[in-house]
Amino acid sequence: MVRCNLAILLAERNLKIKKVYEDTGISRTTLTALSYNHTQGIQYETLNALCIYLKVTPEQLIAFVPFDIKFSKIELEYKHIPLVDNSIEIMVSIKDKGRLFECGMSGFFRYSNVPSKDFIDGISIELLLWDSKLFKSSKIQADNELLIKYFKMLPITFLLDLESNIEAKIVETLAPLLIDGYAYSFSWPFEFIQVNR
Repeated sequence: MVRCNLAILLAERNLKIKKVYEDTGISRTTLTALSYNHTQGIQYETLNALCIYLKVTPEQLIAFVPFDIKFSKIELEYKHIPLVDNSIEIMVSIKDKGRLFECGMSGFFRYSNVPSKDFIDGISIELLLWDSKLFKSSKIQADNELLIKYFKMLPITFLLDLESNIEAKIVETLAPLLIDGYAYSFSWPFEFIQVNR
């Protein structure tokens, strides 16, 4: 799995895409696509120009992990009641060395309303592993171990990309009532979090 760290590098340097475009001549469209990871590739000339401009190596600009993880399905059960748990079910696809693994995980999200109004001003998301003891399932236990193994290897930037997929699905569901600048919190299963991140 490959991702571009341009957005992070720009934020660290307090740079805007407009400034990079003006200084390097790289098109705004290209810079925007790279910063949002919405690109299928990067020209060597662009890679070279960005590395020189930002004073980084290609390894700092382009991150890589030797497997792919994506959410193949995100399903929400939405109850239209503030501060009530709404369920999330996710199918995770992991592709490693030609093998494909499909694992499930769950979670919930809550939202809060602006006082005395119907508009939503905050979203809280928490993901969990399935409880293999509750379901007495060796398949769930094996899936959990697989998820923990692969998610622990992901750099934080990859986790943030996956997190934004879940947030986007929830925002799409709540969009008509969501205010600009809503509060947001997200937590991964504690088993995924490494001390060295």
